[in-house]
Amino acid sequence: MRILLTQKYTSIEQELESLNHEVRSFAAFPQARTFQSMLEEIAPFDPDLILTFYPELNSLPPDCYHLDKPMIPVVLDYHLNFQSLAIASAFFNAIVVNGKDVVPFLKDSGAKEVFWHPLVTVDFPPLHPLDNERPIDVVFVGQVDEISFQERARVIQELMTLLPQYNIKILSGIDYHEALDLYRKSKIVFNHAVRPDVLNQRSIDVLACGALLFVNQENHGTLDWLNVEKEAIAYQKSDLIRKLKHYLENPEERLAIASSGQRKLNRYRKTHEEQKKELDRFLTTHQIQSGSSQLSELDLFSSGLFLSPPPALEESELSNPILANNVGVAYWSCASFLPTDSPLRKKYSKLALAAVNQAVQMDQQFLPAHWNRARLLFWHQLPQESTKAFHDALKLLREGAPWPFLARPAPWYGILDDLTIRFSSAFMNEKLYRDDPSKQLNGLILSGIFSPLVQMAATNADLKEGMKLIETWESLSSEEDPVREWLHADILRKSNDPCSLSKVVDLLLRRPFSFPVSYLRQTAVRFWHAGMHDASISLTLHVLRRHLAASLTQGNNLEWNEVMTKLDSGNGLLEGLALLEEIPKLHDFAKAVS
Repeated sequence: MRILLTQKYTSIEQELESLNHEVRSFAAFPQARTFQSMLEEIAPFDPDLILTFYPELNSLPPDCYHLDKPMIPVVLDYHLNFQSLAIASAFFNAIVVNGKDVVPFLKDSGAKEVFWHPLVTVDFPPLHPLDNERPIDVVFVGQVDEISFQERARVIQELMTLLPQYNIKILSGIDYHEALDLYRKSKIVFNHAVRPDVLNQRSIDVLACGALLFVNQENHGTLDWLNVEKEAIAYQKSDLIRKLKHYLENPEERLAIASSGQRKLNRYRKTHEEQKKELDRFLTTHQIQSGSSQLSELDLFSSGLFLSPPPALEESELSNPILANNVGVAYWSCASFLPTDSPLRKKYSKLALAAVNQAVQMDQQFLPAHWNRARLLFWHQLPQESTKAFHDALKLLREGAPWPFLARPAPWYGILDDLTIRFSSAFMNEKLYRDDPSKQLNGLILSGIFSPLVQMAATNADLKEGMKLIETWESLSSEEDPVREWLHADILRKSNDPCSLSKVVDLLLRRPFSFPVSYLRQTAVRFWHAGMHDASISLTLHVLRRHLAASLTQGNNLEWNEVMTKLDSGNGLLEGLALLEEIPKLHDFAKAVS
């Protein structure tokens, strides 16, 4: 069989070729391309089947509505767009997923066949010798901001606070090969998976590189495969620090478990032939025409999985408020990818607002449409109209109006650019793990209402109104909200009042993972120039510890501990910053602060 991969994954490509399939792939998903143009580019190769990856992230080209080739999506991060997959799953007669827990849900949502392949896109790096001469005690590579990854960020913050005597690195934004090099230099690699049912690439890499793998207890996708305490260590927040100390202080135990984990990985690499055969049978059996389901073009477009609407869709009738709301959200998403001066962007923006307005007219108590309408008006830079619409949404929320599962929130950009992901995760936890999403959803809805109102107050230099909104927000939700903390600090910072600036310091140091590094860096410089040197030093130290240690991992003779010792001593600040000037990545920052 001839198979086209829309994204290059060496592991699955080799797996398919070993099963005597002829495979072609693109280096990366060709956004804003049609499948027809992709097929023309690889001619005369004429695929019998198309495997497309990450439909939940990489929107499908418009010709997928009526594609004349069988297509099977490979869903890898379903928590990022859970509602969209629920709406569109009936369109795909067959789906491949890497998470076991989602299989029955997708079948219940209309997918006729779902194949679970836990390592479908995992690459296997070369095995690295085990040794105790590793300079890094503990490392984590991945995103750690509290807005997107609240629980992970809190665990990592505790780890950094309670283990100051060890060499710990928490790094983001480095490439795959740099991460592998770090794992080979590390005794322990800490992993905190977002989804519990997935065996992720990081776990495989850690085992191959010979480090001891620490896995959060909830991650049964990894722990069902590895023997706990024999091939990896399972931890909870309550015992993480104790276990880290134990295995750092007992190298023989640590090396024995790391060795067992590496042997388990090596055995799997040699013996997973049966799983390959199952995948082969699945793909061969399900060369089913994509789009053969009864879903209409309108339903498909409303899912948000497509880059643009099918022709003449704007004339279609919207039969219920959920559909009207979702079509408006889909138009908004399409518009956001287009240039600002594009006539098509203006057209889609108007259609988005018209569809959401129609949803409001259909049901005056339909909270999602009011919420999305307010955000659309804010996006259109209509402050008075959007302010009224936000208050209408707030009134419905306080009256107990529900948010139906299939009603999609519109994407946001800037401070709330991950809000739709957090909505999706809340619904995922409800549908797969029976968690009650109402408390979390109410907090997210409040974020979507108050954050634009606070931003408008700050833009208009109405800091008194901004503080009043923050106080109202806090009174409505007792839950900690990193977005609220960020905006609160921003309002205080803009006042330039010494008392307010002191409150900013307290907020930033109490919840440092709520704030982007760029924000902390700018604030440190501002405090320095305002004469608040102690506050500036504290923020500077946090920024350096949190992200920028990556500059010292390769090709640099400076020792991180030497720099931090200088910075930690009151009189050594400028000397420490002078050392940092030798590191190109930190030069501008060090110069600005010193």
